[in-house]
Amino acid sequence: MLPYRPSDLKRFAWIALGLLFLFLGVVGLFLPLLQGLLFLMVGLLLLSRHSRRARALLADIRRRHPKAARALDRLERSALRLRARIAREWRQGRLGGRPLWRGLRRWLRGLQP
Repeated sequence: MLPYRPSDLKRFAWIALGLLFLFLGVVGLFLPLLQGLLFLMVGLLLLSRHSRRARALLADIRRRHPKAARALDRLERSALRLRARIAREWRQGRLGGRPLWRGLRRWLRGLQP
């Protein structure tokens, strides 16, 4: 028997990924090569699923900055569409048949203003 449930490990992975993006965002604020705000927003989006504080901070950002709220909404919708597509491809057994990078590339192009 595993000491942790798979859902606990998945939750830990999401939190670790969110913290990694937050760290990259803070580093990106000081380095010109990284887009600091983008990494901070993605980190907050990832953490908002599991943290009340991150959810409250994200809601505050949405309230104060309507332009950022529209960008975050677009990012969330795109991520949900990509997740649904991956799940559909997985269920149909075609995940390896067609390269997903084409869809990912289109999704990333759609994020640009």
